[in-house]
Amino acid sequence: MKKTLVIALFALSTMQVFAATSAIDMVGVGVRYHAESSIYTDLPFGDGDMSYALSYEVHDTGDAYALQFALDYAFDFSKEGMENMDYALTPQANLILKDKIWRGGVGVLKPYISNDDESDWADMYYQLFVGFGHKFGSIETTLMTYYPFESFSDLSDFEAGDLEYGIFASIPI
Repeated sequence: MKKTLVIALFALSTMQVFAATSAIDMVGVGVRYHAESSIYTDLPFGDGDMSYALSYEVHDTGDAYALQFALDYAFDFSKEGMENMDYALTPQANLILKDKIWRGGVGVLKPYISNDDESDWADMYYQLFVGFGHKFGSIETTLMTYYPFESFSDLSDFEAGDLEYGIFASIPI
């Protein structure tokens, strides 16, 4: 509960910063290529599983940072024991730092997993990400590499096989 409260306060304070400045709102779509995590085994994803996302982003006018709210949807699972899952919905909030073409940041995610027998929220987890983006007219395309983990103490257990990859395309609204 304490962790959720801290995250909620962080999100609210970040939104206040955006509200106090001029901001550019964007909506986007994305695809994510998942890996089976070696340290966070509660995730339903196996190697090669895909999820599809919708996002709402608030970018500062100086183009230095953005706050992204996204919802991933996955319906095909290859991880052993998860083949009978119906779907997973994963809301996420990401703080994106931007420098010309480079992107990086941190996010928090909490999957809702459903199958025929039961549906429930999985534990919250985090991600660090790095990538690059480019604007083609009004469309901003971003390629990212994500490292999902359960707690910050797990960062020392980094394995390259746990990396996930994604692409987003966003337009201003």
